[in-house]
Amino acid sequence: MDGIIPSQIIPLFESQIFFLTGVTGFLGKVLLHKLLKECPGIPDGGIYVLVRSKKNLSAADRFKEEVLKSSLLFSSSVGRLAARKVKVVDGDIAKSKLGMTPTDYAEIREKCTVVIHMAATVDFNENLRRSVELNVLGARRVLTLARDSPSIKAMVHCSTCYVNSPLHGGTEVLEKIYPISFNAFEMVEKILAMKEDEAHAATPHIIGSHPNTYTFTKCLAEHILTAEKGDLSYSIVRPAIIGSGWKEPLPGWVDSYIGPAGLSLAAGMGGLRVMHGVGEAVCDIVPVDIVANCLLVGAYVTLLNTPGRPYIYHIGTSERNPCRWADWLTAVLGNFSRRPSPKRLGVPMAYFIRDHRVFRLLHQLLHVVPAGAGDVKRIVTGKSPVLLKKTHQLSTAISSLSYFTNHVWHFSTKNTTNLYISLNHTDAKIFNFDVSPLSLDWEAYVVYFSEGLKKFLLKELGLQEARALPAKL
Repeated sequence: MDGIIPSQIIPLFESQIFFLTGVTGFLGKVLLHKLLKECPGIPDGGIYVLVRSKKNLSAADRFKEEVLKSSLLFSSSVGRLAARKVKVVDGDIAKSKLGMTPTDYAEIREKCTVVIHMAATVDFNENLRRSVELNVLGARRVLTLARDSPSIKAMVHCSTCYVNSPLHGGTEVLEKIYPISFNAFEMVEKILAMKEDEAHAATPHIIGSHPNTYTFTKCLAEHILTAEKGDLSYSIVRPAIIGSGWKEPLPGWVDSYIGPAGLSLAAGMGGLRVMHGVGEAVCDIVPVDIVANCLLVGAYVTLLNTPGRPYIYHIGTSERNPCRWADWLTAVLGNFSRRPSPKRLGVPMAYFIRDHRVFRLLHQLLHVVPAGAGDVKRIVTGKSPVLLKKTHQLSTAISSLSYFTNHVWHFSTKNTTNLYISLNHTDAKIFNFDVSPLSLDWEAYVVYFSEGLKKFLLKELGLQEARALPAKL
């Protein structure tokens, strides 16, 4: 073993007690898997996870169904570790004291040392008032717990690069908190004083140049948390558009249609013909494992740092390894043409259309009209009409993403690059979040991404075949 540089992160993490939110989400599952896989020495019961119960599922049962049972990630030794290391806490970020019992709240406050907050509503069309309750007040409640705890030493808040979405164009977007033209606290009070229908009607006026309630409320949250963090050592990690796994937990692994997955799948299956956007614009997609690793290393360095200004890290590809939307789409369509899905709807063929009026016309001709004709055929043959409904869903997805396919951002990654360079060789390899061309090969990644859509979303392979996916490509 001589000559092997030991990890500095793993021993430190194995002496910590973690509190995680958002583990039932796409990113949260990957981060939890990585933490368990690399740090098996974390004390039993040393990872507290906040999970909201549902009508027919307790928090513990929901964690089993949506995380442990539903995912390939926890079907092996990592799953057995999770049974010992993870303690599920029933709670809700939308409620006072995070919806926890006084006993659970006190236990986490007294025992935990590191907080990683990932829970949020990522619905771009979420009602503004509801989005404030979850993305702003929810984050604030987590911060309050961490700041007032005698044991919590560090908190990492998962935000988004697009908190500064109005700064598109040629401007370099730095890893800092930009000033806003209003008081964040007064804005939150104003929104909470409204009913949901009132907030919905006022949304365009309130969010201004932000494209949706998600980026706006994430921006509010950063300002409020930074103002209220006190002496807590605190960092913000801002991912760009999160895509499927690159190297981990499995190449191409994905379990969500949000982000680029849904529209890429629709195009590859022959259901999407036109997309509103600029093909030459940079698509700032970053693999989910890269984001999870950055969050974990962010927690590590936050533990070591003395309290002060928040450390902010952009994790995206636009600066160091840009890829154009047109190139991305061409690569995805090429993979689906070479390796078509048995469930395909037609020949994979899609284009970005810059002019919105032309796009609307082509959308009607190429999406709506064929769907209507297909529904008529279904009705005649005694089947339920579903195609127009799916086309409406497709239109909503296109509309939600079109802001990001029509604009270009240049997100500086100086802090993130310096953070990666500061790691020793072992930690840089284990917790890799390097997005340079030497690390992230777009050609290979798009193959894994495309195959992952078919394997993990369309369920076209069984467990053993899915695990063998990298060897087959």
